[in-house]
Amino acid sequence: MQCGIHSDREAVGMCVDCGTYICVVCLNKEGGKLYCDNCAQLRNLSAQITPPQRYEAPSQALVLVQDKNKVAAGVLALLLGSFGVHKFYLGQMGWGIMYFLFSWTFIPWIAGIVEGISYLTMRDEEFARRYGRLLR
Repeated sequence: MQCGIHSDREAVGMCVDCGTYICVVCLNKEGGKLYCDNCAQLRNLSAQITPPQRYEAPSQALVLVQDKNKVAAGVLALLLGSFGVHKFYLGQMGWGIMYFLFSWTFIPWIAGIVEGISYLTMRDEEFARRYGRLLR
């Protein structure tokens, strides 16, 4: 999800008052609850309390690593999807085995074509989020 205020940033939470998705920049933490800047200012004015504590980003940032190629996954799904080769490539061994066991039916073949088209049309960020891995 994207931040409701900064559309170029990934949201890390949601304001408990208005429900707006918020990023690290516009995140305020007060009493264990998350607020956007607007709601935090309204709460501050109405309650006459000290300004809310700003959220501090963790010292060790998480990095999303895309070690799988979406074009390779798409082509494998289109050509060898009935055998589940694309699932093995993406590290989904259980699904790969299921596709292989049912390869004598046309169900994995149809699913492979649908998934291949899905992989090839998916945005790079979405593919990385689904099939990438997080590193510290």
